[in-house]
Amino acid sequence: MNAINTQTQKALVVLGGSALGVVLAGFVKHKGSIAMLPKGSKTNIKATNNFSYSELEFYDTIPPEYMANATKLLENLQVIRDALNAPITIISGYRSAARNAAVGGKDRSLHLQAAAADITVKGFTSTQVYEAVSKLIKDGKVYNGGLGVYNDFVHYDVRGEHTGHKQGSRWDERTQPVR
Repeated sequence: MNAINTQTQKALVVLGGSALGVVLAGFVKHKGSIAMLPKGSKTNIKATNNFSYSELEFYDTIPPEYMANATKLLENLQVIRDALNAPITIISGYRSAARNAAVGGKDRSLHLQAAAADITVKGFTSTQVYEAVSKLIKDGKVYNGGLGVYNDFVHYDVRGEHTGHKQGSRWDERTQPVR
């Protein structure tokens, strides 16, 4: 993992990336208009078999001081993807303070530290993803970070001592009855 972090730190100047084609409408509240990062401005460095850092970058490039958080987050998302045997779409990753304010994010959001992702998984409801990640945490296969379920997505983060947030927080923000 140190090799990945060192390589990532040195390679932040590399430009590139891939368009994600992610539609955020319905997942976050937009209070302002901030342009998405152009494809050529994203950090196109693979972190795992299926994830690159660019997948956390929608509006802002991840600062060097948060690359270790991003690496840990993407490594855990890879375990979740492998366990579910289905693609994960990150609908919200790293956010600058300006972007976080624009979407109505909390002042201490872990998205600000590249330590959180809001995700959907192809073929699974948010409840099913939440339950699967809960089991992976219980079985010690992924980090016991924060886990929240919403109507259309799941929030997963790698909170802990290094982020200033209590490890293992859980919440349910679904507004519709679960069927």
